[in-house]
Amino acid sequence: MKKLSGLKIMYSLLGLSVISLASIGFANWVIINTESKSSTITAEIGKIEDSNLSATILDTSDFTVRFDSAEGDNDGAITSGSDGVFEKLSFHADFTLNIGSLSSFVGIQIKLGFNSTDGGAKSFIEKLGTPGYIDTTLLSETYAFKLSDTTTSSATLGDYLSYEYQIDMEAKVATIKTTYTFKWGILFNYKNPVYEEGSDPTGTLKKFGEAFGKFNETITDDANSKVVLTITPEMVQA
Repeated sequence: MKKLSGLKIMYSLLGLSVISLASIGFANWVIINTESKSSTITAEIGKIEDSNLSATILDTSDFTVRFDSAEGDNDGAITSGSDGVFEKLSFHADFTLNIGSLSSFVGIQIKLGFNSTDGGAKSFIEKLGTPGYIDTTLLSETYAFKLSDTTTSSATLGDYLSYEYQIDMEAKVATIKTTYTFKWGILFNYKNPVYEEGSDPTGTLKKFGEAFGKFNETITDDANSKVVLTITPEMVQA
């Protein structure tokens, strides 16, 4: 069988000439709208009840995600390709938390959850994920973790989220990084299509491309198209 580079097999089956998923706007729309330069996945600070607490999203946050070929697999019918465009399934929201007049971070919890707005980008990703092409579980998961006065700490929560933070007790500021990771869906055995797992990887890849084509025309750039991660610091019982 003739080898096809990257996701070229999908576009060959569909009669398309482009060979990069990002080239036809999928990754560019799902996460970055190239027309407006605005991010489709964003983060916001939720309503904070305790007046001592204040939080700010940092510019070091990176919300870009790309569902494309994995690097370094050049065997089989689907290979990584040589265009230098590969998958990037993780994004991270970085923020600072100031505790004001409080003397300790003990008893402070960080809640994390995505908006439930129907339609737009969230709906698009979920519809693609529903048949098993992309695992969108993280979009419906909510998480919470507590801070302490430990200078540095990190942990993994479930299959989709990890976090790390650094505490500056003198400044009373915590710098926190939360990292979310998408997965390919069950039809690809949760792995990149280049690994050719599942009962019909090439056929599934074709259907994935067709699903993309159907939803590509629904692209919008308004508030309802955003996948919003809400970060809410709150005081809880230690």
